[in-house]
Formats: sequence, structure tokens, C-alpha cells
Amino acid sequence: MTEIVQASGIRRVYGQGHSARTALDRVHLSVEKGEFLTVFGPSGSGKSTLLSIIGTLDRDFEGTLSLFGHDVTKLHDSDLSRLRSKHVGFVFQGFNLLDHLSVLENVTVPFLFAQNAPTRTVSKQIAIRALERVGLADRTNDRTGELSGGQRQRVAIARSVVMKPDLLLCDEPTGNLDSETAEQIIGLFRSLHNDGGVTLVCATHDTRIAKAATRNITLRAGQLDENT
Repeated sequence: MTEIVQASGIRRVYGQGHSARTALDRVHLSVEKGEFLTVFGPSGSGKSTLLSIIGTLDRDFEGTLSLFGHDVTKLHDSDLSRLRSKHVGFVFQGFNLLDHLSVLENVTVPFLFAQNAPTRTVSKQIAIRALERVGLADRTNDRTGELSGGQRQRVAIARSVVMKPDLLLCDEPTGNLDSETAEQIIGLFRSLHNDGGVTLVCATHDTRIAKAATRNITLRAGQLDENT
């Protein structure tokens, strides 16, 4: 198998002096292409920090990180942006949608930052197919603020996969959802993994996601325990 994430000795400290807090303490982690990995742990254990570092959103860390064969510590911001755009998608607990835009416009946002993006017409066609996949093709013109929490999360997933990422990073994707909607979201992840070949890393408290995953690990006080 091909390792697409190789993290070694990752240490992340917030603050300085007596107020310093260690979020991650010498974490070693490899993720292979095609895995569906869940990262468990209580609030404050470092799950979100780990995802931010893997996704190159947080570069203020010690240790080494290779992403798709690139040493991210040696890349400039513009190179990291291209790497993320080409390979990585994000699903956040808070959705991070733009409520003044329509559902379709939200899903096409990644094309605005992509190199060699398709035409506007083609971008919309791709976005509509992504919305069809998450069951929201009939809501393309609605404002996202008019949607339920589950629908907003499905829009966020459509937006995250519209560029066909190889790696999808999900931070508590079912945390704010009712049980039935959460099951639908987990079904979407299972489909993306099994049918779409997407590698998933999901920080979660939801044991139902673990049942769909191929591997589960736990962070405790910033340290990794793979014997979950």
C-alpha cells in the first residue's frame, strides 16, 4: 500500500511559559491510500489539531510531515495551497458555509481557488453531480441558511469532494446532527470510501463511524494509542 501521510514526532504547543499547553506530544502516524481512519479522544485531546496539521492548515509544529510524497515543512504557502487544492478535502463540524450564497454557489467555491479550473458552466455541472450524490439536487438555488443541519452538512460534503480529493479530513462531522441524519452522513462517507476510493481521516466521538472505518486510533492528552 502507498502511504499518503507520514507524520513523525509531531509536537504542537499553544502559548508560552507557564500558560503553554501541549496539544500533541511526539505523535507518529502513517495513513495508507484507501484507508478509512477514525481518531477518537475526549475534547482537548488534540484530534482537531492533528487534522489541521495533516491538512497543512497549521504549520506551527515540531517534527516532520510528508503529504503525498511532499515534505510540507519545506513548501511555500503557494505550493501548499496547490497541494491542498489538488489532493485534500475538508469537512468541518461547523460546516463553514457562506449563507449569503446559494447551495450551488457554495459547492462551486473551491473552483475559484483552483489552478486550471474548468469553465463556469462545467464547474456548475460538476457541482450539481456532487449535490445529486448527497441527495440535494433539488435545493441548488436555496440559500444554505434555509437548510437543516443535516442538509448543511451534506452541502459541506459536496463542496469537499467537488475537486475529487484523494484525502478527506473530517472533524466531528456528525457532532451536531440527530441520530437519523448522522446515519445518512456515515452512509455517504462509506460510499465515498468504498465506491469513490477516497481515503478518509475522521476525528470523532461517534462509535458508529468507527464501525464503518478500517482502522481506529485514540489520542489521549496529545499522545497516540493505536490499541483502540
